[in-house]
Amino acid sequence: MKIKIMTSHVMIRTGSFAGTSKRFLLVFVFAFLILSVISCSSNQPRSAIASEAEIPQERLEQYRMAQYITERMNEFKTAHKDNPGPAKTVKWVYLYGTDQKPAEGYVERINEWVDTFDEYFDSEMKENFFPPCHPATERGDDGRIKFYLIAGAKPKSAYGNDWGRCGYPMYLECRNYFLKERMFDMYDEVVCLITNRLENDKGEIAREGAEYADIHGKGGTAFLLDHPKLYLKNITSTETLIYTDDYSRIQSRPTPLWNLVSYWVGNIPHEFLHALGIQHNRSIGFEAKRGIALMGMGTSSFLADRRQSVTPGSERAVLTFADCARLMSHPVFSGINAGYGEKSSVTIQDFKIAPDGDSTSLTASGKVASSTNGEPYLVLFYTDPEANPNDNWDSYTAPLWTGIVNRDGTFSVKADLRSFQYDGRWRGRILICMTNGNYVNVPHWMFRGLTPEREIRSEFTVEQTHDWGDRL
Repeated sequence: MKIKIMTSHVMIRTGSFAGTSKRFLLVFVFAFLILSVISCSSNQPRSAIASEAEIPQERLEQYRMAQYITERMNEFKTAHKDNPGPAKTVKWVYLYGTDQKPAEGYVERINEWVDTFDEYFDSEMKENFFPPCHPATERGDDGRIKFYLIAGAKPKSAYGNDWGRCGYPMYLECRNYFLKERMFDMYDEVVCLITNRLENDKGEIAREGAEYADIHGKGGTAFLLDHPKLYLKNITSTETLIYTDDYSRIQSRPTPLWNLVSYWVGNIPHEFLHALGIQHNRSIGFEAKRGIALMGMGTSSFLADRRQSVTPGSERAVLTFADCARLMSHPVFSGINAGYGEKSSVTIQDFKIAPDGDSTSLTASGKVASSTNGEPYLVLFYTDPEANPNDNWDSYTAPLWTGIVNRDGTFSVKADLRSFQYDGRWRGRILICMTNGNYVNVPHWMFRGLTPEREIRSEFTVEQTHDWGDRL
């Protein structure tokens, strides 16, 4: 991500100083300015922690991985600094029906959301030993979000209210409009497509529109919902509203406003990260001490810090180390768009998944012998204890284990099976992540306890494209 550093002239009044003092002050100010520029450079980010001696033992491995990943990403950015590719920024599209308008106050409300999200991403990256960074959002000359308002061709009800299916027709309508106007192709953009559809005909707060995410082409779309009540200032409001949510089997239930703001605003960064390819996973180990994973069951905890007056002691939502390690390479975070979304492949040799000596963990290891369209830097071992083929191989309760791909292509990542119920049937899956944001999904294996149900080949080649339908 490119960071624009605003500078201003510094006027120093030196008339009352002796020559030596003048020179000292000038040298001091000049050195301060140089150090400030260096510390703000997005091309050469630094860790906020100076040495390993400051790191708790239980987080030392994560710290070392973060240092390696940051180094790899710095090299990638340096190699592409003269040709970073087309800028990839998050676009906000607001679609409304012929009988609607955007929800009142949307400009102020959504800008406040995004500022809060950016602060959150900066903080969570830093907490996981990465340089603070957040996604680049398309903005106008005034620094505020640039909104693309689309007056839909149909009334609100004609779009349907099946939250998991009505998004695609909306997407097609918006995409065709932008193509007709020769503006951009949504298929290759990261888009937050928001609608004013969080209210039913009875005036109740209700999930009436699309609310999920899809990955496609060189981008992804997060389908989101807006409502005039979802201001952050209402996070401590005890006003009672009537809430209906068929998905959660809630019918006309009196619900405090703070609860609705917590969930629906917290759900926005959750779905947005899905549009970047981040999957469900839960916090494990030290992360579980920090809070609940945002990409697990933590959406309602996203604003927990702001509602302690009404819910004292609430756990906060956190990004897992695995999430942050992947986000480092996505073009909206890195600022480099070099082949993202194009077909990638890896050939893996000497691959195995084997139990460790204590029989409480498994280690996946091998070597990326070759790759196309990307340099592997990260390996993730996804272990899902539910083993339910109907949830898109993406479970809220699945731990996600992290390892690095060394410069020679070798990798090893350990899964501690004590962190979930592995006595029954579960599935494991490997993801190889590239410095340009691409990733390759290695097909899953089913396990019973420590034993795979089919042979795990030691050598294979896997391709990956981001086609429509990679729903998360």
